[in-house]
Amino acid sequence: MNIYKKMASSLRLYNFLSLILFSLLLWPVVISASTDEVKNETPAFLKNAPAASAYPKDESLILDYSFEIKLLPNGQIVRRIYKVEKLFTPYAVDHQCDPIIPYNQKEQQLTILRARSYMKNGKKVDTTPNGFNLSTPFALEKSPRFTDMTEMVVSHLGVEKGGIIELDYRLEDKKRVNPFLGGRLPL
Repeated sequence: MNIYKKMASSLRLYNFLSLILFSLLLWPVVISASTDEVKNETPAFLKNAPAASAYPKDESLILDYSFEIKLLPNGQIVRRIYKVEKLFTPYAVDHQCDPIIPYNQKEQQLTILRARSYMKNGKKVDTTPNGFNLSTPFALEKSPRFTDMTEMVVSHLGVEKGGIIELDYRLEDKKRVNPFLGGRLPL
C-alpha cells in the first residue's frame, strides 16, 4: 500500500510540474494593455487598420491578441482573452463571426466582457443577449450527460467584408483546480 502512495505523490508532482511548464513555455502569456477606451472615442485599431490590399493572400488579419493567465493565492486560475480581427473576405466573415469558446460549465465561470463588431463606416454593433448561445461540443454530442464541457457560441452582429470584430472574455475557475497550485506544498 505504501508504494501506491509514493506513486500517487510522484504522479501529482509530475502533473504539477507539467502544468507549470505548459503554462510558461507553450502559452503566449502576454500582459495585456487596457482594452477600455474613452467613451465615444474611436479605438486606435480602427483608425490604423490596414486595407485588404496590403495583405492580398490573407482572409483576415489579427490586429490585437492577448492571453493573460493569473494564478490567485487560493489556487484558482483566471484567464482573460482579448482578440481584434479584421475580415478581408466573405470566407472570413462566414468563418470568424461566430467564435466558439469551450469551457467546463461546472468548474469555470465564463464572463463575456465585450463582443462587438465595427462596420466599414465605423459604426459599432454590440452583440445582443440572444447572440450568446450554449452548445454541446461536436465530439460529445452523442453523450452530453457524461460531460460538463460546453461551448459558448458568440454571434457577432453587423459583420461585413472589411469590418472588424472584437471579443474580450474571462474564464475563472470556481474552485482550486489542483491542490498544489496554492497554499503550502507538502514535501
